[in-house]
Amino acid sequence: MKTQVLTDARALNDAVAALAEWAETIRFAYAWMDTACPAWSQLPDEKITESVVGAHFAQTDPAVFDHFLAEELTENVGVIIEKAGTFHPKVIVGIKGSQARAVVGSSNFTRGGFGANTELNVLLQGKLTDDALAALTHFIDELWHRSDWITPAWAARYRELHENRPPKPPSPPRPGLESSGDYVGLESLRVTWPEWFEMLRNRFDSTARGGLRVPLFHEEGSYLLEARACDRIFDAGTPFATLDRDSRRLLVGRKGVRASNGSFGGGGASGIFMHTVLEEPEALGALIDAVPRTGEVGAATAETFLTQAFALPSVGMAGATRLLAMKRPDRFLPVNGGNRDRIQAVFGFGITNVEHYLKLHEIIWSLPWATAPEPEDPSEREIWRWRVALLDTAYYVHAGSWD
Repeated sequence: MKTQVLTDARALNDAVAALAEWAETIRFAYAWMDTACPAWSQLPDEKITESVVGAHFAQTDPAVFDHFLAEELTENVGVIIEKAGTFHPKVIVGIKGSQARAVVGSSNFTRGGFGANTELNVLLQGKLTDDALAALTHFIDELWHRSDWITPAWAARYRELHENRPPKPPSPPRPGLESSGDYVGLESLRVTWPEWFEMLRNRFDSTARGGLRVPLFHEEGSYLLEARACDRIFDAGTPFATLDRDSRRLLVGRKGVRASNGSFGGGGASGIFMHTVLEEPEALGALIDAVPRTGEVGAATAETFLTQAFALPSVGMAGATRLLAMKRPDRFLPVNGGNRDRIQAVFGFGITNVEHYLKLHEIIWSLPWATAPEPEDPSEREIWRWRVALLDTAYYVHAGSWD
């Protein structure tokens, strides 16, 4: 039997897509599923048999159950809710004759599980009678026989529970973050433009705690070096999809040749997201091209862009908001793994969806420095044009700078 460890979302998506295309029949048992999962469209209804999906905590997308009902798959897919403990498996098995393939591990069949989350899975390939593959199919057999029918009445009630489920509790800050006191609190943001400009110049163009420099004005590795490079690309007016690959890398924050220096949350773009950016950029490009470079841009523009971007298979909060902020740095802030904890600590809520992002910007746009007119001093104008995106300097935790 062959075994392959899948350590990233791209490998997982490829493995499941290949399994689905190869198999004659498919069986699965997932704690949670959603139709936004990149692999959802790869799952042929006609191949599914004797499978199970969970509904604990109302985390499965109601559209999943609606789909199984609409496609008359309720004789092939059941729902299971354990009376003790939580139904928590994540496994899919493809069968073709006497051969089988299985992907089992930590990933739920969800957007996060097949996208931005840190997950670990294993692909098994061999004979259906091999010990591991036989054990997996037997496991799904037992679950199938314990599962319940999905009915229209139950699905309607489930949708209500899903829509009214309590919000997820906030994540704790990183160790050391909760007591550092080195970030800018909300009251400190209620200042005029001259005060904010002076705060930026004094605070972020100096040696940070732990000896790591957080450069704003200096060329090497600075925020403004990144800003100027992105400005040159967008000011040229070239459609995103026709830009050269290094330019696209820079705009989404990927490190590399002539690409991001790590400012504005750069450097952490996932492999599957970068595949979209580099190999299939048309859909994402059309969305960012529609965001005007100048003029009035408000909540409606952000909502349209983010909602449509998140509907793409591999685009998450970090990648989408980085791109939006680089296009309109006077209006939008990139939100990513490096700054989200401090943003939550200051503003009182996490940024996990479009609604939260718009709520954050409603607050930012009410601050005096954010609404200030363009300054006359030429030395301030460049900072003013990037004033909202540069708020990242106040909340981004640079690796190694916080003990």
